[in-house]
Amino acid sequence: MKLSRPLFVLALWATSFFAQAFESEQTVRIVNNSSGKSIFVENSSLEENKNVVLWTETNVNAQRWTLTAKTNGTFLLCNDYTGFYLSGISSGTTGTVGQTSRTSANSKGSWDFVPVEGTTNQYYIYQGTTKRYALAAAANPTEGSTLTIVNTASSQSIDPARITWTVEVVEPMEREFTKDKRDDMMEKWKARAYKKASTGWVIGNGGWWGDAEMFEIVLDALETTGDQQYATMFENLYTNFIARNKDTWYQKGVSGYNEYNDDIAWMCIACV
Repeated sequence: MKLSRPLFVLALWATSFFAQAFESEQTVRIVNNSSGKSIFVENSSLEENKNVVLWTETNVNAQRWTLTAKTNGTFLLCNDYTGFYLSGISSGTTGTVGQTSRTSANSKGSWDFVPVEGTTNQYYIYQGTTKRYALAAAANPTEGSTLTIVNTASSQSIDPARITWTVEVVEPMEREFTKDKRDDMMEKWKARAYKKASTGWVIGNGGWWGDAEMFEIVLDALETTGDQQYATMFENLYTNFIARNKDTWYQKGVSGYNEYNDDIAWMCIACV
């Protein structure tokens, strides 16, 4: 259902009397009602001004936002993974939403949570205190759809589902990537993907491009830990690669040569 401008503005005015009090340092998950997807920093990027998008909830820090209260009753929302703030990143008052520094967010990233009457944890999220410029999903949001700020006081009717958000206070997730976590990840990855072959060992399905990427993971682990098990692991994997592709794999016209130069380039990078 779409609301005409007068009824829409009246509905927003009525909800302002039922505000739930959020607090500084609370961590929230924000889900768009029209898609059921959470707001997420695109590709978990650590770049400033990167877009914020809708994505299936994967329970990661890039989908968590910690509140900081401002004196005017609005909040800054800091992403728990990147440390940047949810903010408008277009030059005007409406347009694309992304992540910015705190300094930039102070002007275009102060958010007012206005409850939707008759619901639980449902909000319109406005930029600033005017209750005019609202955080919005695309008209037909899909995985990776960007977010925008729309002018709810314009003459054009707006589907309320686009600007309705479920805001849930959640327990903050651990933010520190420890040695124990790293080692646990590597051990579980090896247990799942690293298998004995007739010659050497293979990881995953044993393809050219896939092999190159997996080899680089092993070498990154060697470089960052100094643990010689990863040197042995690489030798075992390369032994299997040679058994399947011969040691002339990079020589054109020779048995075992791969005609796809991007495959060869990836493997050269891994072998260097």
